[in-house]
Amino acid sequence: MSDAQKIALRHRIQATAIFSMIFACILAPWICGFFSAFYLTKSQFIEFLIFWILMKFALLTWVLIELRNDSEVSRKSFGLILLFYLFYFILVILGLTKSFDWTYTNLDSKGFIGLIGALVEYAYLDIFINIIVVSAVTWGVTKVFTNPSNILEPSEVYEDETHINAD
Repeated sequence: MSDAQKIALRHRIQATAIFSMIFACILAPWICGFFSAFYLTKSQFIEFLIFWILMKFALLTWVLIELRNDSEVSRKSFGLILLFYLFYFILVILGLTKSFDWTYTNLDSKGFIGLIGALVEYAYLDIFINIIVVSAVTWGVTKVFTNPSNILEPSEVYEDETHINAD
């Protein structure tokens, strides 16, 4: 790849990561918590949350083990990857619980029409501001991982594989 193609690819990776994190950390948990409030009681939501935490913890543990074994970049930056997944995990839990509690409370006290007005205010104060913060953090992390000094050249990859196969 030419230098211009590498830069374009790096920017595309960063943009994809930002949009993915916005959806995974903010929009999906908020939407899930919001709709859950229409048909789950608080105790059912807590059961769902405990189940989700256990399942996601198991999946993330497996992913982190695989990443550590398969990627040179992740071996060098494993602490940053752990911090990133912790950040993700906390944001999702907070998004789920906050949106469920907010929706459940507003439905109970204001009804459906009052919920719509509160939704407009909530969207501006919480979702808009969170999107800006998550975007900035994700951009910073992807900037580190797509830094040309962290990307192995094909010749370096093949040398490492030859060395591993010889052992």
